[in-house]
Amino acid sequence: METVREFEYCLVGNIVEKHYFGQDKEIKYGSKHFSGGAKVYIFPMFGGCGHEQIRVIGIPRKRYKMLDVIIPSKHLINVRVKKIYKPDLKEKIAENFYYSWWKEEGDNELNSIIKFAESINNYNKEHYQI
Repeated sequence: METVREFEYCLVGNIVEKHYFGQDKEIKYGSKHFSGGAKVYIFPMFGGCGHEQIRVIGIPRKRYKMLDVIIPSKHLINVRVKKIYKPDLKEKIAENFYYSWWKEEGDNELNSIIKFAESINNYNKEHYQI
């Protein structure tokens, strides 16, 4: 029987403040759905694509209800691991392939999630940030 934890570990990040867009390198602020600096909960899904696109949940521009959307991972900064207590997010974490796979690692669960967060941060710093 699986024990129910009070919290689940989840990747959390912020949307980049500004970034280049298009051939002319026009500067854009935030992303299409989120303001710059917005906090989002990260749910990796498409591992075969190198996580170029990643599923996030957060409060978007001009709305007060959480939005579940796929965005380019290059729009994420300050990716880190947080303990999540909200029941609806804990349910989504339980349904996510990557979080269940990491959980099977037992003691290494937190280390695996931290390594994934570091890899996103390092790649984005090298390739995308202004």
